[in-house]
Amino acid sequence: MTVKHSHAIGRIVIGPVAVLLVVGCGAEPASGPTSTVRDSAGVTIVENRGAVALDGGGWSLAARPNVTIGSVDGPEEAQLYRVRGALRLPDGRIAVANDGSKEIRMFGADGTHVRSWGREGEGPGEFSSMILTGRSGDSLVVLDRRLRRVSLVHPDAGFVRSFPVGEAVASYPLGGWFFETGSVLIRDLPLDEATVFAEGLQRAPIPFKSCDMSGALAADFGALPGAEQINVTRQAEGGLVTYLASVPFGKSSQIAIAGDRLFVGGQDAFEIEMFGSDGALRRIVRLDRDPVPVRDADLEAYILAEVAGVADENEARSRRQDLEQMPRVENKPAHGAIYADGAGYLFVEDFREPGNEVPVVNVFDPEGKLVGRFDLPVGIQVLGIGADYLLSLYRDEMEIEYLRLYDLIRPPSQ
Repeated sequence: MTVKHSHAIGRIVIGPVAVLLVVGCGAEPASGPTSTVRDSAGVTIVENRGAVALDGGGWSLAARPNVTIGSVDGPEEAQLYRVRGALRLPDGRIAVANDGSKEIRMFGADGTHVRSWGREGEGPGEFSSMILTGRSGDSLVVLDRRLRRVSLVHPDAGFVRSFPVGEAVASYPLGGWFFETGSVLIRDLPLDEATVFAEGLQRAPIPFKSCDMSGALAADFGALPGAEQINVTRQAEGGLVTYLASVPFGKSSQIAIAGDRLFVGGQDAFEIEMFGSDGALRRIVRLDRDPVPVRDADLEAYILAEVAGVADENEARSRRQDLEQMPRVENKPAHGAIYADGAGYLFVEDFREPGNEVPVVNVFDPEGKLVGRFDLPVGIQVLGIGADYLLSLYRDEMEIEYLRLYDLIRPPSQ
């Protein structure tokens, strides 16, 4: 039979399969997760079952950050606004794309500001809408979405060079990630109006292509499923306005890149696909979990969380009505955000329930086997994971942004 994917990267033909590895055997019940690895038409499929021990398999995150960057009323260079990516360099310094000031800000290993590069504009070394996508050699790779170009910035010397993203790659980049093999993956703006502005619940496909370090097309990854959304029409001061809005518990594709590997999870099932930088599917990692239906209480908790920060009563009432009238999806997303590190480990969050106080991360080794889990601090967004650290973004109740660096503890063998 043929298993078709929701994106255009290709399809997998399932023929005779060979079981390569089974972890956990015999009559006794397994004390931890079990993993079955098989090959299908050159694609490795890893099936995981069971759960990690309560100790997390030896994985844990420090309770408190050892470095915090950000300030409410400190020096301007210490105040962060619209952080669009951050990287920890091999020497411990931290580079931050601060889109609020259109700067790459460099901080020492202790969090002290060292220098800044860039400003708002369209000239060399200037930015309009920046995303820090990764590091090429000694230089930072920065995508400017509005200017549709990529700039290289050296942490010590500043602007190096820039190049435009070719029209064959993207018309309006929405996001970017960097492959260490020397190409930039671009998430493009979907332009199919018949799909984007269709009535009812929709999931418009999002084009993904990569460019080389001159801006030319490197690989076409096809179209990945976008977010589950619906068109909403509301009365505004100037008349009726129509916009796309995410539906409660709607699914969207989760993306992570590490080294020359792209990880994609569509949230329909706990299944993560791994592609090479050439667009070829290499591995599928699955965790056996039953779908979780959306109950009335879940929907009410979602709505309460959405309107909690709306101060104006009329706006809050209107927002609640919009959410109550939206189509109801049957099941919750099967997983949350995904991340990866340079050693090939994959990190997949459980779906964050509204009001969830302890987000959980599942850890898969480079072969795709479930080996650990750990809890995240409340309210953080993971920006990067290294051999012994986790770099994150946190927004407080006033929406002030902070970078937090935590020690990540792994088992000695990993």
